[in-house]
Amino acid sequence: MLVACDPDDRPLAWGQVELRRTLVEPLSAQVMGLVVADGRRSSGIGRDLLAALERWATERGCRRMLVGTRVTRERAHRFYARAGYEVLKTSYFLVKPLP
Repeated sequence: MLVACDPDDRPLAWGQVELRRTLVEPLSAQVMGLVVADGRRSSGIGRDLLAALERWATERGCRRMLVGTRVTRERAHRFYARAGYEVLKTSYFLVKPLP
């Protein structure tokens, strides 16, 4: 997790990335969350934070970066498209509570 702070060390944004290993894909990193404080969006903080997450992944040998967003998050889709991300596929995430 990386946190972007203002000069007074107050958090403005955070990003979480995880390494992803499978038997059928190259080592990848997945953005698990990227949140910028209200009032600070569209200021470049998210762009810079995403770039830092990508550097972290590259330094660990990742060959690609993945991110998932809800289909309703159109602003997020545009943000990631500007950063060079493309839609790989659409999926459903299913859940089953366990005892």
